Amino acid sequence: MRSKSSGYVTIIVIWVAAALFVISGGLTLYIRNQARALKNYQSYMKSYYIAYAGAFDVIFSDYANGIVLGLSRLDKIENFNAKNASVSFGGGTYTAVLEEEGGKANINSASLNVIKDVLVGIKMSDAEKKAQAIFSWRKQNGGLFFNAEELGLVPELEVNDVFSLLSYFTIYSDGSLNVNTASQEVLKAYISDFAGPAALADKLIKKRPFGEELQDYLRQNAPGMPGRFRRYFSIVSAVKRVRVTGSADGKSLVKINAVFNVLQKEGHESIFLKYFWQE
Repeated sequence: MRSKSSGYVTIIVIWVAAALFVISGGLTLYIRNQARALKNYQSYMKSYYIAYAGAFDVIFSDYANGIVLGLSRLDKIENFNAKNASVSFGGGTYTAVLEEEGGKANINSASLNVIKDVLVGIKMSDAEKKAQAIFSWRKQNGGLFFNAEELGLVPELEVNDVFSLLSYFTIYSDGSLNVNTASQEVLKAYISDFAGPAALADKLIKKRPFGEELQDYLRQNAPGMPGRFRRYFSIVSAVKRVRVTGSADGKSLVKINAVFNVLQKEGHESIFLKYFWQE
């Protein structure tokens, strides 16, 4: 009888030991996961503040030194971006990429033909159908996109379409197109819409950067283009966009997107932060 009872006790002890082993193993795994999650969170927060501080460092420090004010030419922007790749900052690094919003098509004022020609130019699938969808969405929603990222609300556009279009469309251009930074696709679209010669876009890209001679060049090379359309093309823009990627450990990446306006008036410089968000 004792032997039988002893057997039951042994079985119970084994079951309790097994249960404790499973519980302890689960607890250990839980603690490890929590520790890993905490470490990832700390890395994320550090990366965020590196990106955040990096964005303001680029905007305000470079602005204060008068660097940004001269960034209305593609070659200068490329040099700026090269200098701001993998910058050591706050125990991590950030990479800043500056874009010139004045070289993009304004999605709120562009004609259907401009939108269509840009989409065709970048070889987007179903370009005409998607261009019409963008134009129709704008009309149905008060005629305005509140930011270019709202292109993602157009049902006919895929996510990759939207990311592609952000390089060509903006809502922040100031009523002109900077020929020194505009892409070939955007230049061709506007020149076509303004009844200019088809070869003009390639000529502009080959000859740029332009200075004050731009309007004379347009008069000579696009004599049939009305003056109000020629004056749409410019050589500067005050509106910039900076995309900053911050990393504390080389793995955790946080992206900050900021649009700002830089103005000079009566010997003073002013900067206005128009848009600031985390991608």
